[in-house]
Amino acid sequence: MRVVEPHQFNKIKHKRKKKHLPRATLLIPILLTAGVLAYVFYGQELVHKPGTNGTPSDSDESSQSVSPPSSQQLSLKRFSDKQFKELYTSFAYPNTQPLTEAPAITGNEVADDRIQRLAEARGYVLSAVPVSNIVKIDEPYLTDDDLLQQNAKIGWDGLSEAADKAGVPLQITSAYRSIELQRSLFLSRMRNAGITENGVADGYSDEAINRVMNEVAPPGYSRHHNGYTIDLACDGVGLHGFKNTSCYEWISKDNFKAAKQHGWVPGYPEEASGQGPRPEPWEFIWVGTLQLYE
Repeated sequence: MRVVEPHQFNKIKHKRKKKHLPRATLLIPILLTAGVLAYVFYGQELVHKPGTNGTPSDSDESSQSVSPPSSQQLSLKRFSDKQFKELYTSFAYPNTQPLTEAPAITGNEVADDRIQRLAEARGYVLSAVPVSNIVKIDEPYLTDDDLLQQNAKIGWDGLSEAADKAGVPLQITSAYRSIELQRSLFLSRMRNAGITENGVADGYSDEAINRVMNEVAPPGYSRHHNGYTIDLACDGVGLHGFKNTSCYEWISKDNFKAAKQHGWVPGYPEEASGQGPRPEPWEFIWVGTLQLYE
């Protein structure tokens, strides 16, 4: 084994430093040059590349967040006339309580009982009434019936705005009706048809009463009592004439798409049976949108 004296170790160490120093010295300019080139080329890329310097690019944002589908991206359900009927008869209308007893009509108990039995045989059912106050809707053609439930008013405002944008002259001809107002309407139709309460009580006027009930419900049996029901007209054309208007064409198109988008469905669709009156193309009832979208 070779022994190296301390003074010789220093000489050897010094010689090794001198031997490697030129290589290190040569690497410095090479590294500096590489750094400069990297800065020039890569730095330019940083300046022009989206998403650098803390600013996310469009692709970054889209990959980091997923927006929930809007109502416009959802599809509306399609209903048969029978399904429309099942929907509005099973819907739990907020701020209402069902009537448990039929109100008086003519004041003659025998006549009233007969009218009520005839009505229920046709499919009329006792309605519901508001529990607390409902709101004015300020429609120019309405008087005592210028009221709706708050949710229904919001639905009507949306439907009316959509109709305006489509250039459709949609109007409300009747909204909420109290039992008293419905009684007045029904008795007026009876008088115009020449029907007396005694004739009803004696059973002579069943056919005439049924003709009246083709168009108007006895008090207590109208869905207008609940504050979620409206009758529509098109620039003054209502009732059965409404079906032949541009308003009905617009609102009924594509399985009543325009109506359903704002929570409305036809109140007495044509092909459903046992509804009470004859089909009424002018009547719509609010059930909200939750059950109408897929």
